[in-house]
Amino acid sequence: MLRSVPALRRGLLRGLDEALATRQREVRAVIIRLADDTMPEAELAAHPPLQRLLEVSRAAGDPRQRIRALKRLSESGSPDRAVVAELWPHGWQLDEATEVVREVPPGFWSSDALLGLLNDVLARPEMPSGGMPHYLALSRFADRQKLVGRLSATARTRVLHLQSCVRLIQAAEKTSDGKLSTLAGEIINELDRVQPPASLWLAGQLPAVLLRLDGKSLAELLLKVPSDLRRHYRKRLVDTLLHTADLGLAANTFEAFHRFTGTQPDHARKLDEALTASVARWKSRDLDALEKLLGHSKVDGLAEHLTEWREAKVPRGIGRFLPRRR
Repeated sequence: MLRSVPALRRGLLRGLDEALATRQREVRAVIIRLADDTMPEAELAAHPPLQRLLEVSRAAGDPRQRIRALKRLSESGSPDRAVVAELWPHGWQLDEATEVVREVPPGFWSSDALLGLLNDVLARPEMPSGGMPHYLALSRFADRQKLVGRLSATARTRVLHLQSCVRLIQAAEKTSDGKLSTLAGEIINELDRVQPPASLWLAGQLPAVLLRLDGKSLAELLLKVPSDLRRHYRKRLVDTLLHTADLGLAANTFEAFHRFTGTQPDHARKLDEALTASVARWKSRDLDALEKLLGHSKVDGLAEHLTEWREAKVPRGIGRFLPRRR
């Protein structure tokens, strides 16, 4: 009968609206059943409290509906604090926050309630496993949408630090000349200045920058890099040189090793181990090409050092295919 009698539906909605303040649970059960079967959405929209109750109830049963509910309940303007609190009573996780900033209209961020959830995520001290890409996206969003000034001091500092680090790395990625060593030095100095999560992200980017340095700059800057990051750099170095015979990378690394020899024995030993685990396993023609390349070097004794190193470190004949003794 309700399907065919609009006046009866409207009367029922008025009654439910009046009963909402004192019998919310019962009203919720009725409105969900009606919405699923007989109640046109246009008629329900004429009763905002009932519509909100329905949307929030659906979202509670299916979190994937929360953003849809937020849009439907905020069509007339900025999201209401009560709506935001009902949809996300426990705040956001990083992945959920990333989905929200991707999906909601820019105008929604005039809502202090919505911005407050974003602020809480950005200010949270712990970084869950796999959370850094989400945090990076949220930080970039806050910066581009000019929301940083409305964040708390903690969240604001973290966003500014991270975006400063991002700009440094972007500049380094675009640089292929002598300016790279200067930028690499700035990156290393920035590690001491910024706080987590910016320092964690920057530390993860540094090895790729070190791999692009010339031998002289590498020898100078490695001395300033924290020991744990040097280990990450050497692992990345070995993985790269085992995967491809990169003559430029090998030549720069060997030059740094050569410069450390006799003056920085611990650094020299660790680079020697990395080169032995990678370059020493190259094919003979690639090692010949490396010797030819360094034969033109103006660094005193470098070419001779490589020849001696190859004689001592590179197995001959079938020995190249046997496990190394430890």
